[in-house]
Amino acid sequence: MRVRSVVVAALCFGVLAACGDDEGGVPSNKKVSELTPAQWTSWCEANAGAFAKDVKQASCTMAGLSVKQSGQGTCEAARDACLAKDVEGIDCKSAPVARDGGVGNCSATVGEMQKCYDDLVAAIRPVLSGLSCSSNLIDLASKLQSLGSLDPASCKAVASKCPEFSTGFGGDD
Repeated sequence: MRVRSVVVAALCFGVLAACGDDEGGVPSNKKVSELTPAQWTSWCEANAGAFAKDVKQASCTMAGLSVKQSGQGTCEAARDACLAKDVEGIDCKSAPVARDGGVGNCSATVGEMQKCYDDLVAAIRPVLSGLSCSSNLIDLASKLQSLGSLDPASCKAVASKCPEFSTGFGGDD
């Protein structure tokens, strides 16, 4: 599903994100292909959490809406039970780039990846944060479908420099 790909890729971009000009000792002008495993892990651990919390909140709300729609309980109870589960986050140390370093043939800089990530999150976050147990499922489906057409200019630039990230982000699907 394209929407899932967009959200997953946004999270992955978040892992690459460096906040500011120097995050974890890595300048924003460093090429993504030059990241060491330690730099990757540092960025991942520093950046993966915040947006992942938004995604968890939205996922649990969608699960609650599904329970409500099926008549098997209330949205609020299902959402709250889901949120109470201790779900593991991203395992930064097991990602291939954390083991091997670099991202293939990617000539984009950390700063360019950051801009793409920021633009994706800025577009996705309002949809995710706008979900509630009173959301209309038809409206929700429409909003989620619209995420599949995200194509920020900043991500087109990254896609042109990083073939590994091109599908769904300014490249060919």
